Amino acid sequence: PIQAKKDISVVVPAKTASEVSRLIGGAGGSVQVDASNRFIVFSGGGYTIISRLVEGEFLNWRTALPKDMRTKAVVDVSTFEKSIERCSVIITERVKNPLRITFEEEGKIKIRCQTALGKVSDSLEAEITGEKVEIGFNYRYLLDALRNSGCDQVVMEMGSSLSPIKIVPP
Repeated sequence: PIQAKKDISVVVPAKTASEVSRLIGGAGGSVQVDASNRFIVFSGGGYTIISRLVEGEFLNWRTALPKDMRTKAVVDVSTFEKSIERCSVIITERVKNPLRITFEEEGKIKIRCQTALGKVSDSLEAEITGEKVEIGFNYRYLLDALRNSGCDQVVMEMGSSLSPIKIVPP
């Protein structure tokens, strides 16, 4: 429950939010929050944390996702993760080429990576509807999304090769 004297909207740095959660959040008591145009103060549990606010507005992620999704793939998370891990073995900190993933109309996903160390490719079955699309992914971001989905399967919705994708439960 929140008791507020005034409605405010601020962007708190992630590190500050993490520290407040770690130090004050576990106490189980109440937390007082005071904010100005540039600073925010959290008080509670014997701690006072002062932080500078992030200037500007928080990204409106709803506008970042395209409305016209042309391709949809239902993918087994475990199988997809293992395939991505196998293909990303030749990616190093120095050589950061993305994985090229092609979602084909025939129900097949092809994963490829090519660096100076060599070429790797793999494929897996999936339920794919819509147009064929090839997208370059940072394998770490994709693995994080899959591992944190909490699902056996996910639905990946894509617009084009240059637009963001949406990963949701089935």
